[in-house]
Amino acid sequence: MHSKPVGVLNISGYYDFIKKFLEISVRDGFLRAEHLKMFLIEENVEDLLNKLVVYKPEKLVKWFDIEKKWT
Repeated sequence: MHSKPVGVLNISGYYDFIKKFLEISVRDGFLRAEHLKMFLIEENVEDLLNKLVVYKPEKLVKWFDIEKKWT
């Protein structure tokens, strides 16, 4: 997973179901809570842009190392 935020402009609640899906994915263990924080969902464009500007990614521990040799 990359460390860049994903900005979602949620006009009139259009993306409410995606937000709920992501929350359920965290609850069920398919997505880390830290990754959910990368989705910045706002109804107001100014608020969304402000969040994108100040976003600081969290330092995450890799759960999978592609370089690791499996024996």
